[in-house]
Formats: sequence, structure tokens, C-alpha cells
Amino acid sequence: MNAPIGETILKVYRRRYVNDEPFVLSTSFLRGDILQEENFLGSIYNLIETKYHISIASGRAAIEAVAAGEKESDLLNYRVGNPLLKITWLTLDSHNNTIEMSENFYRGDRYHYVINLECENAGKNEK
Repeated sequence: MNAPIGETILKVYRRRYVNDEPFVLSTSFLRGDILQEENFLGSIYNLIETKYHISIASGRAAIEAVAAGEKESDLLNYRVGNPLLKITWLTLDSHNNTIEMSENFYRGDRYHYVINLECENAGKNEK
């Protein structure tokens, strides 16, 4: 995170479930004005926008395939070496300040990722 030196950073670990089965391990690093006493069971982004009135302006995700290690295997009920999608997010406000950085490990057998592409100049250069 690009936090100023000395700023408090909140680290939140979560294990998320679908149909009572674990499917993602998430570690989020949040800027210091988010209180650790918050309920992080729901959407962190919804909490940030509604309670703290911080507008999320942009984000960037890096996606890679990795093998499940011992820790991920134990926490996700998944065999060591099975495929995981590791998705690292960086979320920014309108002033380009970091709101959240997160590292997430999704079970490869339970997650489907779809990316839509929209081009600003679509059709403008066609003859």
C-alpha cells in the first residue's frame, strides 16, 4: 500500500463460503480510518462506501494460477497441489489514494472468472 509512514493499516483475514463450503481465503489491508471493530462478514466495499463515505474510483486486479499449499489446503478443504486462482486487488479513491490491497486464493474447482472489455473508441476508426 502507498500509505504514509506511520499510518495505521488494518489487516483483515476472511474465509468466505458458498453453500457452507469454503471457496476463498482473503487477506485485506485497509487504510487506517477503517475500524477493526467493524463487521467484515459482508462486502468490504459496501462498508467503505456507505459507512465511511469513501468513493471507490478504480481498481486493478492481477490474476495468476498457483498450486494450493498446506495452509490453503487446510483452510479450504482442498488437496495440496490443486489449482487456485490468486487474485491480488488494489483499490483506489478519486485522489488515487489506496483504499484496500487484498490477496485472495480461490479454489479452482469452485470459481469462474469473467472479464468484460469495453473500448472507449470502439468503431471510431472503422471505414
